[in-house]
Amino acid sequence: MKILDVYIGQALLRGILLVALILLPLITLLDLAQQLDNIGTGNYGLVDALIYEVLLLPGSLLSLMPFIALLGSSIALGSMAQSKELTAMRAAGISIRRIGLSTIRTGALVMLVVIVIMEWVDPPLHQLAIKRQTMALTDVDVLIEEHGLWIHKDNRLSMSGKFTRDIPRLISISLNSSPASTGSGTICMQTRPRWRATTSGCTRI
Repeated sequence: MKILDVYIGQALLRGILLVALILLPLITLLDLAQQLDNIGTGNYGLVDALIYEVLLLPGSLLSLMPFIALLGSSIALGSMAQSKELTAMRAAGISIRRIGLSTIRTGALVMLVVIVIMEWVDPPLHQLAIKRQTMALTDVDVLIEEHGLWIHKDNRLSMSGKFTRDIPRLISISLNSSPASTGSGTICMQTRPRWRATTSGCTRI
């Protein structure tokens, strides 16, 4: 029966792969069309838009996976039924339950791959895509870390994140640009009130 599992699994995976190769480029092309308005803003060009869409492919795959799995399985099983392969299996004494079990095993394998992509592949690529797009559009340096987000533009360095378990804070550092004050600056830390770092100190917004 191991041969049966492998055969049905290969047929299902081919169907899923076929549907993925059709839907993913289509969705990527539609998303790329929406990015055309951003092309030309700052340093954001066509190559940046293409890289952005490529980095978001794992996320798009996760979003479409239920439809891809359903359509791919239907195509694979329909093809096997049309070629009388399912009839030959039934004639050989293989029950419908056994065929269904082989299908479920393949589905479990696909689900395992989806979990790996969801936990370890998509998050860092998604963060990298947002970072690259933000840097290109706004001409700022962005660093995304586990505990917060660092943004650097001109002489302003800001960090938004959590310094305690429950209290979010924002650090805003304004570096003085005069030669006499090299290395000095203003640092503001806030919880719920909003403050702005200026050359004269912290000002509440």
